[in-house]
This record gives sequence, structure tokens and C-alpha cells, in this order.
Amino acid sequence: MGKRNVVIKAVDEELYRKAKAKAALLGIKIPDAVNEALRGWIQSKQSRESLEELANRSELEGKLPELIRRYEGKYVAVAKGRVIGTYETLEEAFQAMSELAREGAQHGYVTKIEPKKTVTIELGASVYAI
Repeated sequence: MGKRNVVIKAVDEELYRKAKAKAALLGIKIPDAVNEALRGWIQSKQSRESLEELANRSELEGKLPELIRRYEGKYVAVAKGRVIGTYETLEEAFQAMSELAREGAQHGYVTKIEPKKTVTIELGASVYAI
């Protein structure tokens, strides 16, 4: 992977000084320390998103039978591990999600509430329902 010289503005001087000193003690160059920190930051964000996505999916799957019974044909928004609300239109549901994104939600679902469709696939002599 290629490397590029970049200028980063508004870095906290004290934090940079400590990072530079720590890198020197470890015998690594500051660009290597910054690259390591950036990789760690990206990885932590991906982990957070993955956990939030799992929580959202679990919440939606757990409440789907009740949502279908009560709100079939409407739209549901799920974020932060909970059902945010049900909405008449897709636009209303997206508006609710936009507000949550501004509040820090990393992942969410907006979907139409409807029964799952079963697709049957024949594989040789066996039939599997999905």
C-alpha cells in the first residue's frame, strides 16, 4: 500500500507530544504510530457498528410477529437496539432515522412491515424452505 505525506491541522499539542515520546520509547516512528492509531480507530468503529447492527436485527426479528399483526403495510424504523417507531410512509421513517443519525446512531433499519416470503428451492432429491 502506498504512503502519502499529509498535514493534519488542529492536533492537540500535548497529545502529540505524548504520542511522539511514547513512539520514541517504543522505537517506532510517529507516522507508524499514527497509522496504528488510525487502524485501531477504524476497527473500533466497525466493531461498534457490527454490535449495533446485531442488536437492531435481533430487535426487528424478535418483534416482527407483533409488528405484522398490528402494523402490516406500514414502515418500521429500528436503531440503537430498539424499535423507534412505525410510520405510514417511507419518508416519515427516513426522517426519524435521520434524526437518530444526528444523535449518533451508527446503524439502523427502515423496512416495510410484511410477512416474510418463503422461497422453496429444490436441490436434487431434497427440498429446503428458506
